[in-house]
Amino acid sequence: MRGPILKGARPAPEIDLLLQACLAPPDAARAAWHRWLASRELNDASWPEMRILAPLSGRLRILDPNSIYRPRIEGLAKSHWTQTQFMLSEALPAIKALRKAGIECMLIKGAAGYAEGFGPTVRRLMGDVDLLVRQEDGPRAASVLTAAGWEATNGDSALLLRQLAPVRASSNYRRGVYGEVDLHTQAFHFCRRDQELESALWRDAKVISFGGTDVCVPSSADNIVISLAHGVVGRDGDWAIDIGQRINAGGVDWDRTIERVERQALVPLALAGLNYLHELGLDVPQEVMRRLAETPVAPGVWLKHYASIRPNGRNRKLLQKIANVLSTPLLPRAIYHRPFKSDYLIGVARDNLGVWYPRRWRRIPLAQVHTAASVDHRIEINSHPDISVCGVSLRFPTSRQSRRVFIEVVSGERVIHRLRGRLRSRAGKHQTMHFEIPLNDLPPGQRVITLQARPSGYVSSAAPHAEAIAKAAPAFQITDAWAA
Repeated sequence: MRGPILKGARPAPEIDLLLQACLAPPDAARAAWHRWLASRELNDASWPEMRILAPLSGRLRILDPNSIYRPRIEGLAKSHWTQTQFMLSEALPAIKALRKAGIECMLIKGAAGYAEGFGPTVRRLMGDVDLLVRQEDGPRAASVLTAAGWEATNGDSALLLRQLAPVRASSNYRRGVYGEVDLHTQAFHFCRRDQELESALWRDAKVISFGGTDVCVPSSADNIVISLAHGVVGRDGDWAIDIGQRINAGGVDWDRTIERVERQALVPLALAGLNYLHELGLDVPQEVMRRLAETPVAPGVWLKHYASIRPNGRNRKLLQKIANVLSTPLLPRAIYHRPFKSDYLIGVARDNLGVWYPRRWRRIPLAQVHTAASVDHRIEINSHPDISVCGVSLRFPTSRQSRRVFIEVVSGERVIHRLRGRLRSRAGKHQTMHFEIPLNDLPPGQRVITLQARPSGYVSSAAPHAEAIAKAAPAFQITDAWAA
């Protein structure tokens, strides 16, 4: 398993060439830059490539001073850099709102580099600001952000965000045109639980001023480990630039880095990432590589890290899916933090495409309001204690283009279930979907549920009108309701 981890957890070839051009010694960097030019067109550069081209633009003065692409790359870098500044300025109110509420927050990954002055020196581009709060503060932090006007990127309601905050490792929030915050309650999506190290992360953090607000940033060693854990399995190369800056700046506590990596079961990814940086020519001590290579790693940890690799942003391969399934029983939640699928906490029902024959089901009387199209409907179920499920038929006007439908089923102050479906274009004037909603968690007697349609994603005020319509919460009618 060691071989696939070390070989697979590498950036895509085009990202690898750009990282060599950014971080390798001059001769190797120049050769990598010309190989990238020979294999890629600037017009076809992907967003991950643009994120590396921006910090590379300054080094091109040395690597290729007469390049015809230099002015254009410089212009693109300035444009994206300006957008990053807008994003940071629009994200600051989120940090201020959390601090005003007494919630301690920590900048991690690229945002920490900006706060410490690393980002501006290389024009580090960012898609969002990564904020870490203590796990017990997760629900309150979600409430503070939604009260301040921040919305979930995926369209989840404020109620659902608060409900899932204790188990979700992170949630993305948007506000305004550029503002985007990724709120984390765990520093790592997967690691071995270690309460002492989790406390030390906050204890060893530095408090600095960011946009006029005091905020924490991790120690250099902790920041390197967090960047390795989040970056090596993905397709972006920002993590390598972030760590490279810290290594070049000197003062890295490698003993502390190794201790955290070993105790939190992050050896495979750290070994892969540091080995790659060493190949680029960065000053990663050989002793560090040797100690990591000699560290025993449990089979389940190797399997989990292998299953997490996304070198080109593609879905998992079949072997990775098998490895993920095999790793689960080997990594008990009492010992390991690992991704928690929210479907296990709040169920998801999908459209029953077949025809219903509810002969033994009891019809629920529908009010006149249910026949009018609306984004939410309230159903009263005067049910017998034996009744445990409610079936509904929902009619939607068809969409010009295929789109997903998200509905939250709310009872009191809880989301008890979620409904998922897809509106298909060219399906006539209307499309009907059938769902079954479990009622097991509700007390017997008079049961009241509300079906609330949700937007399929965040839409900024600057978005085209067509996008706003396509993502808006769809109005629907209830044509039938049954209980069984």
